[in-house]
Amino acid sequence: MQNLTAGESLRMLMKREGIKQLELAEKLNLDKRTVSHTIRLFDTNKGTIKTLVEYAEAVGYELEFKIKKKE
Repeated sequence: MQNLTAGESLRMLMKREGIKQLELAEKLNLDKRTVSHTIRLFDTNKGTIKTLVEYAEAVGYELEFKIKKKE
């Protein structure tokens, strides 16, 4: 299985749902340039989890995180 960046995953979900960056920006009440910049940050693992959760929810998805101690 290929490891995708958060940005790639978000783009894939947006494409699946037929949501363009402008529509996402409107849902988040942000400028399109801000959304574009943030998605590029996700490509380099520099975005925050909080922001990723907000973007995913605006696309219609929820994120689940599980952190488990190694045995």
